[in-house]
Amino acid sequence: MRAPFLILALAGACMLAPAAGAEPTKPAADEVTGLVLDTRGLNYEPRMSPRVYDDSAHDLLAGVPFDPDKVMNEGVARWVRAYDPEDPNPRTGSRPLILKPLRIEGGDRLVLSGADAAKLKAANSKDKILDRMRILIIY
Repeated sequence: MRAPFLILALAGACMLAPAAGAEPTKPAADEVTGLVLDTRGLNYEPRMSPRVYDDSAHDLLAGVPFDPDKVMNEGVARWVRAYDPEDPNPRTGSRPLILKPLRIEGGDRLVLSGADAAKLKAANSKDKILDRMRILIIY
């Protein structure tokens, strides 16, 4: 059973690869290509589904139409120990919105300031970064 899955995964990867000699698509100057949450210093550990709230206790990921197959294959977010903005991660692209949560509440809820939550909502409304699961969490 594993071999067909691997073949399908490899076939999918081949289909997603750019054509030889093709130029990578560059984002528009005002496009936000992903979300980076810098949780260093907050003692936040990787989990299957991160929870992100604003400082008024509104769940910022509630109602986001995540693709269940993509969640199973890639996870809602990518977790990394280090991040270099000069060397963009493929998950978040070259122009991510980088936010630092204020704190953790309830053991697993990342809390953003009202201003940062507004930036995230605007970016998702325009560029669908949450819908496309373009999320990276530094822990």
